[in-house]
Amino acid sequence: MMQASPTPRNRTRMAGFVRTSLILGLTLIGAALEWIPDTPSPWIPLAVVYLVGAGPIARESWAALRRGRLSVDALMGIAAVGAAVVGQPLEGAILIFLFTLSNELEGMALGRTRRAISSLMELRPEEARPLNSDGSEDPPVPVEDLAPGTRIRVRPGERIPVDGRVVEGRGDVDQSAITGEAIPIRRTEGDDVFAATILSGGSLIVEVTRPASESLVARIIALVEEARENQAPAQTFIDRFAHPYTLVVLLTTTAVAMVPPLLGWAGWEEAFYRAMTLLVVASPCALIISTPAAILSGIANGARNGVLFKGGGILDLLGQVDTVAFDKTGTLTLGRPGLESIRTEMDPDTLLQWAASLEVPAEHHLATAVLDAAEGLTLLPVQDFEAIPGEGIRGLLPERVWVGNEAMAARHGVEVPDSLRDWRESEGDQGRTVILVGTDRETVGAISFGDQL
Repeated sequence: MMQASPTPRNRTRMAGFVRTSLILGLTLIGAALEWIPDTPSPWIPLAVVYLVGAGPIARESWAALRRGRLSVDALMGIAAVGAAVVGQPLEGAILIFLFTLSNELEGMALGRTRRAISSLMELRPEEARPLNSDGSEDPPVPVEDLAPGTRIRVRPGERIPVDGRVVEGRGDVDQSAITGEAIPIRRTEGDDVFAATILSGGSLIVEVTRPASESLVARIIALVEEARENQAPAQTFIDRFAHPYTLVVLLTTTAVAMVPPLLGWAGWEEAFYRAMTLLVVASPCALIISTPAAILSGIANGARNGVLFKGGGILDLLGQVDTVAFDKTGTLTLGRPGLESIRTEMDPDTLLQWAASLEVPAEHHLATAVLDAAEGLTLLPVQDFEAIPGEGIRGLLPERVWVGNEAMAARHGVEVPDSLRDWRESEGDQGRTVILVGTDRETVGAISFGDQL
C-alpha cells in the first residue's frame, strides 16, 4: 500500500529531531569518555557535536548581524568555541546542545500553533453555491469570491460557508464550533448565521453580509495567528536586551584577555583562559531556552483546548489574576445535552420508549440524547415516519405518536396542558430544552434536556 510522502515541514521537523538527538547522544558519549578513566579521548564525538551544531548557530547569528544586531546566539557560539580553546570541549558541547534543544522546542511549539490554526481553517467550507435572481443555482465558487449581497443555498448537514442573514427558510443550526453550545439554535428569516456552523435540519437561503476574510471564524484564526506573533514582556525584554548584553560581554571578555597582560598583572595564557571562562559563564542558556518555547507552547496548547490568548503578554499577566469568569458551555459542562427530567402522568419509561423509538431514524438535534437516555429500553418499530422541519417528528407505534414543539401539537389538534407549559418555561429559565410527546388525542408529557456538568 502506498504511503503519502512527508511534507517539507515534516521533513524539517524530523531533521531537527535527529540533529538534537545526535548532539545529545554524542555529548553524553563525550562526557562518559571524559569522566571514566582509561578511555579514548572525548574529542572525536565532541568534535562531531561542534560540526553538527555549528550550522544553525552560524545562520541565526549571521541573520541577526545583517540586521545590525549581536544576538545571544552568537554569544553562545563564541562561548562554545572558547570552551574548546581552553580545553573544555564538553562544556562547549553542552552549550551547543542547549541551543539546539531551544530551537527544537520552539519549532515544536510553533508546529502545534500551526496545527491549531489549520484545524480552525478546516472548519470553513471552501466553496458555496450562489443563487441567481430566478432561484437557480450557479456552479460552486470559492467562498472568497462571494461578495456581500450574494445569496446562497445551504442544505441539511452542510456547513454554512460565510457569515450572513437568513432571507428564506428555517432550520436548526449547530453553532458549537463558534459558541460551544451543544444544542442547535433555530434560525429563521432575518436571523444571522456564521461561517463554519452546521445546518443540522431544514433548508436556508442566506444572504452574505461580509466577505469570507472578515467572517467570525476568520477573525478567530487571525487572533490565534496574532497571538503567535505577539511576544510576552519577558521575551520582548530579552530580545531587546540581547544586543547590548552580548556587546558588553564581548567587550568585557576582550578586556579580561588583553588588559591584565598589558599591565603585567597576568600572563597571556592565563588571561585568555580567564576570558574564555567568563565568556562561557556569561552565556544566557536558561533565558534562550525558557521564554520563547514556554510562551509559544502555552499559546498552542490553549488554542488546541479552545482557549485563545491575544498575545504572549496575556500569559505573563495571568499571575496577577485574582478573579476568573468562566464560559459555561463546554468549559464547566460537557458541551452536549443529557436527560434532566421527565414530566408525565403515564409511565416515564413508556414515554421515553416512545420518544426514543421515533428518534432512531430522525435527524433531530436531540436524537442522540434521547437514545442515550433510553439505553436498556426495548425500542418499538416505527411506520410512516415523518420529519416536519421546525416542528418535530411523528410515526406509528402502532398508534400515531409525535415528538416536537407546540406547533406539532397544534398540527394534531391537541392542547398543551397549562401544567406542561409552566414546567417547560421553568426548565427554559434554567437553560434547558424541552420536547413534547403526544398522540392524536392528547399531549402526554414532556422531556427536559440540559448540558451536563
